[in-house]
Amino acid sequence: MSGWGRSRRCLFVFLLLVVMATLFLATFVDRRVLVGQVRGLRDGTTGEAPGKRDALRFPAGTADSQSRQHADPGTREIRRERTGAAGRKVTSQPRTLKHGCRDGNAARDVSDLSSRQRWNALRHIIVNDEYRFLYCYVPKVTSQPRTLKHGCRDGNAARDVSDLSSRQRWNALRHIIVNDEYRFLYCYVPKVACTTWKRVISVLEGRFSDPEHIPMDMYKFHVQNWTYLSHYPAASVAYRLQHYYKFMFVRDPLARVVSAFRDKFERRMEAFSLKEAWTILETYRQGPLSLQNVSRPNITFQEFVQYVVDTPHSSMNQHWRSYLGLCQPCAIHYDFVGHLDTLEDDAKTVLSAIGADDKVAFPARSAFYSHASSEAAVNHYLSQLSPDLFQKLVSKYETDYSIFGYKLPER
Repeated sequence: MSGWGRSRRCLFVFLLLVVMATLFLATFVDRRVLVGQVRGLRDGTTGEAPGKRDALRFPAGTADSQSRQHADPGTREIRRERTGAAGRKVTSQPRTLKHGCRDGNAARDVSDLSSRQRWNALRHIIVNDEYRFLYCYVPKVTSQPRTLKHGCRDGNAARDVSDLSSRQRWNALRHIIVNDEYRFLYCYVPKVACTTWKRVISVLEGRFSDPEHIPMDMYKFHVQNWTYLSHYPAASVAYRLQHYYKFMFVRDPLARVVSAFRDKFERRMEAFSLKEAWTILETYRQGPLSLQNVSRPNITFQEFVQYVVDTPHSSMNQHWRSYLGLCQPCAIHYDFVGHLDTLEDDAKTVLSAIGADDKVAFPARSAFYSHASSEAAVNHYLSQLSPDLFQKLVSKYETDYSIFGYKLPER
């Protein structure tokens, strides 16, 4: 090969090396610049003139909702990174949530949900396309009041269903109405709007069309074939307690006692009321019973309270048995505990939570009812008790007062 040929080949190799070195340096410099810009956005130290980054993100004069919607996705990610860097740890999901989902039996993906579960979830998620977020709203985020947890922690009540005796468990499960379609459990408490709730549930089950107009005798309505949790085998009970929405309603315990006396012994006398009344008269009234007392027992509130105080909790009639004895709120972890004083608002919360707020409206309370008049009536009856008997009655329901955070009444 001639000298000119060798020189030409060397020149070609030299030029090729120069081109390759130039490309490498250009790529390296561009990467350093990009990294510097991102770090600058994080630290706020890029040295750019004010508004320059904004001009890159949103063209001048168009930084409105439309320009945000059509901004470059890469720019949007840089903006999000800067927002989350001001001393805050940006975590998309708390570790406790991931841990709980990993250990539980909940669905891990939207595709694992039933059609009803998926619909209930999606209808609670609010969408904002401008800022690209989804917000799942939860009515009354504190589904269980702190006072309930506090009362259960300080008391001697069972903390889990497995800790209950067979009698306690059966008494609780037979007061819990089950609805598999809407996936809820309702522990009904007599004298705390349970009739109204049964009306609502009967509409959800398709028995009637209007909860305010039930065309049947109320006694038959209460004893009809409801589906109770006690009807299920142990495995089905455990599944429903874990996965269904559980709720109950309460009121001031002594106000409930007064309401039970007025309704069952003054306004009307049902078969069970007669039996209870005869027992009370035979135990606490001296002398033979008159014919009138046999056919229409006329017991006093003081006699009734003495009977309540002397009766063991496990033997009490359901209309004045304690909340703890009826529903076991420390062993069964209810998702929502409503109160009679806020019945209508709390009922809306429950209906929304089970996805039935568009199926039935909770009936309004009677026009003649007012909290003031009810409180006055309660005080009138309690004033008939001797101080000693009053204190015994308070002690009888002291656990209920503690669990649900009601203030103990005083004389």
